[in-house]
Amino acid sequence: MWINVLYQISRNIASAFIIVFAGFVLAKLLGKLTKRILAEAELNRILKKTGFKPISNKIAKTTEYLIYALTILFALQQLKITTIVLGILLTITISVIIFSIILTCKDFLPNYFAGFTVKKKLAKKIGKHITIGNVKGTLQHIGIVGSTIQSDEKYYVPHKYTLTKINL
Repeated sequence: MWINVLYQISRNIASAFIIVFAGFVLAKLLGKLTKRILAEAELNRILKKTGFKPISNKIAKTTEYLIYALTILFALQQLKITTIVLGILLTITISVIIFSIILTCKDFLPNYFAGFTVKKKLAKKIGKHITIGNVKGTLQHIGIVGSTIQSDEKYYVPHKYTLTKINL
């Protein structure tokens, strides 16, 4: 009885390894094949002519990664742990996305709202020399969440920092 169980488990593990190996080899081959087919079709040249960025490398990499993901799913299915792992991965992915959105809003919103005041006050100083905190230079551009100042180097100063460092 135990021997049959161990045999079944070892067979599933061996099958999963074979699936992963074959899938990764197939992913590399299909990624390169996709890149070569798109090169033969001269997709990059056509896109450059129309003013777009070349995307054949991105399409080839996307194909490769998609096959990697499918390979891993097939291997997990062979090990009979697909639903558990997918549930965990989905939970982690959603958590990371929510956390990223919260962090983005934490930085974006204060700078966005400070931008209304900064734009009104600094609009007449574009092209003139200004000092914001330790940053000195010529004000080149006032964006949605920050201003660009040019001196020896180009600096990007967030509006929230601008409000605290200069007298508007």
